Amino acid sequence: MIRIKMGPRRNHSVVSALLGGTLCAGLAGFGFFVVISGADIGGGIPLLPAGINQAMGRVIFGVGAVFTASLAAYAFYEAWHIYRRKRQ
Repeated sequence: MIRIKMGPRRNHSVVSALLGGTLCAGLAGFGFFVVISGADIGGGIPLLPAGINQAMGRVIFGVGAVFTASLAAYAFYEAWHIYRRKRQ
């Protein structure tokens, strides 16, 4: 049986939060690089022109990069709060 406990986390550490934040920040950086770079994004819907497929790919990568960057920010926020709680 699976249980989900809500409330304060006891097994959380600053190191795990920092590693998670660093991983998410790296993935977000890669996503932003794909969006900003001028490289072609392959694939897409065959019936649409290449320009529309390129724009769709950049939008999808951009949304994923913003979401992953927000996860990184939350992980760093958690690390800061865990660090502050342990110092008190």
